[in-house]
Amino acid sequence: MAKLKTTTAFNPVLYRVAEWWLEGGGELEQEFLTISELARRSGLAESTTRRYIKTFKEFFNTRKEGQRVLYGADGLDILKRVAELYSKGLTTYQVKERLTGAYTAYHEVEDNSIVDTTRETEKSRERLTSILERLVDHKDETKRIRKELEKERETREKNEAELYRQLQELRQEKELRQEEENKKPPWYKKFFMKK
Repeated sequence: MAKLKTTTAFNPVLYRVAEWWLEGGGELEQEFLTISELARRSGLAESTTRRYIKTFKEFFNTRKEGQRVLYGADGLDILKRVAELYSKGLTTYQVKERLTGAYTAYHEVEDNSIVDTTRETEKSRERLTSILERLVDHKDETKRIRKELEKERETREKNEAELYRQLQELRQEKELRQEEENKKPPWYKKFFMKK
């Protein structure tokens, strides 16, 4: 029997995911922090934190509350990773390359546009579902029409075969009548022929 590898260290992210799952799913709420909170938690100077955020802004999840800009708590890992990569002597370009492969890039949007985008995505999903349902209906209808056409073709072929057979019979009958008429003497010979 295989044993599961367990860890005794407390992982707050996994704990939040487990809570979220036990509560029935839905949107997983992310914690948002100010630059000074990010600097304090990451152990970096506030000026360094600002510079990193400005340089690598596409990797930070942001939210505006009035005039304040808040950053997702997942930015802590990014800040620590940037500091680590710079300490290894990498250039800004190289750091961006490494981050691109490891972290999600965010795009700036207005507050309501995320909700609008979500609504639009849901509407698009509903439209696509409707289109797919109609396509399935059309596919079924096409199959039904093909079967009907195949039956009509078979019926037409049988009818054509029957008509051809009847035509052959009529031709044979006509040929037999002509042969019989050719064997009969012409009408005028009845009067002039002696019996």
